[in-house]
Amino acid sequence: MKLLKLIFKKTGGIPLVKKCCQSIVLLMLSNHVFAINHVTKIEVFGKQPSQIYDFMFSLDKPKYMAWHPEDHAGFMIIKQTEAIRGSVFYFDERIGGFRVNHQWEVVGVMKNHKIIMKAIYKIPVYLILTFDETPNGTLVTHDLQIGNQQKSGGIKDWFIKKFIFTLSRQNALTKHAIEEFKNLEKLI
Repeated sequence: MKLLKLIFKKTGGIPLVKKCCQSIVLLMLSNHVFAINHVTKIEVFGKQPSQIYDFMFSLDKPKYMAWHPEDHAGFMIIKQTEAIRGSVFYFDERIGGFRVNHQWEVVGVMKNHKIIMKAIYKIPVYLILTFDETPNGTLVTHDLQIGNQQKSGGIKDWFIKKFIFTLSRQNALTKHAIEEFKNLEKLI
């Protein structure tokens, strides 16, 4: 109850249920220990956070393919909700020769600032995109969180680090995220 009162006080009570759910998701993620937390920061010059946020939620297949023509292979809206939260999207891309094709559910949003998506997958995978205004545009923080060190004694997480999300794949993801978001300087 104290958490709800604090959230109510911090949000000014505007709309409490929506803000409360977003805050709880953020709180849960901030208290979670992930096997891998891969963060890439990209400055997108000449674009405001609202422009990037709006781009993300106006995607269709042609726009997605144009966003990163070399790596993006497919996109579909599986479920779209008016509130955005609960929407499900399918992304198909090649990152460093490794195919990544999953459905992602939007589990939290802070308009023009943050998008939290959870992959519909066997292990916990979250992508948190944060958009912060800078004097020259927007700083995008691309934060991919994979696995759960608090379960399974870290065995699955060791396997993920060793064989699935290797250092070369982490480097490929960094390169991909930088290229992808820098492309927005021309695309929007």
